[in-house]
Formats: sequence, C-alpha cells, structure tokens
Amino acid sequence: MKADVLGLLLALTGLFHAGSHGQEDAGLPCSDKTVEDVVHLVLLLHNKDLSEGGQLALYQILEASKAQNDSGDVISVRFTGRETDCPAGGDKVWDQCDYLQDPAKVAYRPPCLGCPINIDIHSEDIKEPLSYSLLKANIMHNHPHFFILNTIYQATRQVIAGFRYQLKFDMQKSNCTKSDFKEVTEECHPDQEAPSFINCNSTVDVAPWRLELPETHVQCAPGPIQVSPLSFMFKRPPGCKAMPTPWKVFQPVFRGPPPPPSNKTEIGLGAAEPSG
Repeated sequence: MKADVLGLLLALTGLFHAGSHGQEDAGLPCSDKTVEDVVHLVLLLHNKDLSEGGQLALYQILEASKAQNDSGDVISVRFTGRETDCPAGGDKVWDQCDYLQDPAKVAYRPPCLGCPINIDIHSEDIKEPLSYSLLKANIMHNHPHFFILNTIYQATRQVIAGFRYQLKFDMQKSNCTKSDFKEVTEECHPDQEAPSFINCNSTVDVAPWRLELPETHVQCAPGPIQVSPLSFMFKRPPGCKAMPTPWKVFQPVFRGPPPPPSNKTEIGLGAAEPSG
C-alpha cells in the first residue's frame, strides 16, 4: 500500500436492521458514540481481509447520518483512513498503531465542526474545568483524605451550547484529611508513606455568559493513570506543595523545552457544589 493512499476515502452504510422505505436522513455529530463504533467495526473488518501492507486507521470522520425504516435504524458514515505501521495480519488493532509518515506530503485535514479537538494541556483554557474536576472528584471520592493532582494526560474542547471540556488525569492521596481540612491548602502534599492514586475522566460544560457554575461530571477508578513512555503530560514535581487553587498545585514538567511561565491568576470557585 503506497503513501499516496493516506487520504483514501472509505464510504460506509451500516445497516443495523435491513429494510426499505427509509425516512429522510438526520445528521449525526462526528463524535457520536454510535458513529465511532461503526467506524471501528468497519476498519476491523477491512484490516482482517488485508494480506499485505499496513493496516488502515481512522484519519477523519467527514459526515454521518441516521435514517429510520420499518425495521430499525440505518447509520451512514463517510470517513478517511491512513496507512499505519502495523502490518496486515498482525496482533495489534488499528487504534493501537501509528500513522506512516510521508515527509514529502502534508495532508490537509478539514475540520469537523462540533467534534472535540485536542488542546494543549498547559493551556490557560483548562484552568477552570480542571479546578472544578478536582473539586468534584474529591467530593465524590469516599476517602478520609483529600486527593491532589498528580498528572494531566489529555484535554479536549468541543463547541456545543458553550464549551465542553473533557480531561483525563490522575490524583494522589495527600496528607490532608477531610476531618482536619475543609479544602486543599498549601499544607497538603502527596502522602509518600502510604501512596494511593485514582485516575479520572471528567466532562465539564462551560457557558460563561450564563453566570452559572459549570456542569461537571467525573468518573474515577483506583490506581494511577496508565500511559506510554512517550506520553506528554503535566506532572507535580516531588515536594511541590499544594495551593488553595487546584490549578496551582503543580508546575509543568515536559520531556522537552519547558513552556513559558503561566499566568497564575486565581480562579474563584465559590462555595456551591458544581451541578452534575
């Protein structure tokens, strides 16, 4: 498979139930879970039939729609794929592979309006959603100690009726107990004697013009976040003390040149618990 098929267009009509007399198609967001599941299945089937070259991986979901007929739903998805470094017939699934690089070509990737986009994890944009995520995680986590930020692994932003932020991070148990402290303060630092971690995914909907607290949803599981050795993240340096504002409990550490100093303007969280 040559490099010039990096922009190969795959067209799919996924029929969950066969039937006729379909109604008019209704557009689906590119990030819809059903759309992603259909694309995943099509690529699995496509790569299973390959006998040479590299597997294809998703590059861009262009459009998706859903129609209904007498038997059920008809999902149609149009997307592009790129060749990866995973050989045909290998053990890896396409989403575990990396794109083949072609330095002679730079492919144009048209934007998918309404899709989540990755944002820099040291961006000022994630200060507010991160703060509410840490606060909500501590409220939900039934543990006698406060947990403080350990690492941020990933952040995305999506345009909805406002902005939707999705964050992936982990937290470490601190020395501060909830019975002795009302909130995380500068006295709170990681408990090195009995370390304990939780890893979390949060979704925070922000609409500043509504003058309302962001709607925050957090799901956490035991243990630190699992990342590859080449991952790029924010991490608390050892011995760094926690500050009252959750954003300030860590300083950025990168595998590469450090970013410029961030603006340390504090965020007022208020006394109310975020909804969600």
